[in-house]
Amino acid sequence: MSDYLSLIDDLQQCRKGTEEEFSLYQKIVDFCESKKEIEELKEILNTDVIDHSKGALSLLEKALPIYRTLEIRNPEYTTRRFYAMKKMVECLYKLGNEKLALVYEYELKYLQRDVLDMRKNNS
Repeated sequence: MSDYLSLIDDLQQCRKGTEEEFSLYQKIVDFCESKKEIEELKEILNTDVIDHSKGALSLLEKALPIYRTLEIRNPEYTTRRFYAMKKMVECLYKLGNEKLALVYEYELKYLQRDVLDMRKNNS
C-alpha cells in the first residue's frame, strides 16, 4: 500500500491540469487494478460481510474520483465508473447506509440513461 501512498503524495505535489497529473491518475488506476492490490483485497474479503463491505467501500471511494478524471480523456472509464458506483451502492446497503445508497442509485440512473445509453444510440 506504500506504493499507492507514494503516488498520492506525488499527485498532491504536481500542478493541476498537467500531463503529469493525468499520468499519475493513470498510474493510480493501474495500481488499484494490479494483481498485488487484488491479493490485498482478497485478504479483506476473507473476513465477514461487514468488513468486506468496508474494505470494498474504501477502495471504491478512491477509484470513483480517479475514474471520473480519467474519463475526460478516455470515455472507456465511464463504464468502469458506472460499475464501481454500482458496487458502492451494494456495499452501502450492506453497511446500512440507505440514504447515501439512494443518492448513488440516482447518480447511476443518470449515468446509465444520459451517458452510457446515449453513447450506444449515437454509435
